[in-house]
Amino acid sequence: MAHSTTPPLPADTVLLGAEVALAADAPSPTGVHPVNPDFDRGIHLSKALRPRGKRARRETRHQNFRALVPVLRIPSFFMVGIAVTVATVVGGLLARLIGVNFWAVVSATIAASVGAWLWFMSTRALPRVPGGVKYPIAEEAEDRFRLRVCLSERQAHAVLGTPLSTDPFEPRVFPVPLAMPTPAWPVWTSYLVLTIGLSIAWMFVRKRFMGAIGPWPMIGPWDFWAIMCVCLVPYAWTWPTYLRITPGRLEVMRYRFLGMGSPEVTIFDLRRVRLLIDLGPGSVQIAEPIATADAAELQRTIVLSDWGPRWTDIARALLEAARYEGEVGAPLPKDALVG
Repeated sequence: MAHSTTPPLPADTVLLGAEVALAADAPSPTGVHPVNPDFDRGIHLSKALRPRGKRARRETRHQNFRALVPVLRIPSFFMVGIAVTVATVVGGLLARLIGVNFWAVVSATIAASVGAWLWFMSTRALPRVPGGVKYPIAEEAEDRFRLRVCLSERQAHAVLGTPLSTDPFEPRVFPVPLAMPTPAWPVWTSYLVLTIGLSIAWMFVRKRFMGAIGPWPMIGPWDFWAIMCVCLVPYAWTWPTYLRITPGRLEVMRYRFLGMGSPEVTIFDLRRVRLLIDLGPGSVQIAEPIATADAAELQRTIVLSDWGPRWTDIARALLEAARYEGEVGAPLPKDALVG
């Protein structure tokens, strides 16, 4: 491969891809990605990995299902069902037992639920981008860059608002709630069975002991939304999973059922892989180079949980680890998260 005569770019350069094309970025004639790390290319930012649409969403779901770390996900708006179900049940019972106005209880419960939800979301909200600060975010990701991040303007500011460090750092451990084992189909099956069973039980309870609650029907779609959220609770830490990030290395630690025994650890040398962090659906895709020219890259996907740490914190740690140029020590022990 011919070497570029272009001087190295600054360590924190963020490239748009269409504006800069180094000779070192050109693909190898053999089709094999270089094994040695290439720190000249910086980080390519884009709005989306591919044009969004029904087909792209379907492909994303299938990819997540086959991921190295799949995650059990339910739309966040289903939590509305919990607020409405609790409000109607409590309001109906109080109105029937002590004559409290049904709508007053329902309104107060829903208002309290909305307030608690807004407070929770505010604790996770990203800071606004200061005026005059712009990040070179392309429309789509380009494959020729080793480090790629798909994100929004606010996410870009959270990840790159301060210069990325190239110094050694202590291990950073990020839990992945609601992670599932591989293959994941037994978990999906048990979750559906649990959801259907609890729905039938709840319908019986409502009909037998409560009946119609106020002017509302005996059971509504919000009840099923609430049940789908409640059924997630047993799976929150059934298979504990952690991402342990150290300079130059990512270790995916997956424990067995209820955390029994030693974890299964998958180690990635982040200085040698092609890394794509997609903060749209929340995933990390790692392409490992293959030693033979006729072999495709080994693609591994880690799905990020909606209820875990901020995705931008994980992205920043991964980028700092992937750009680390110093010596990489031996892997940490498996029997402790931080060694």
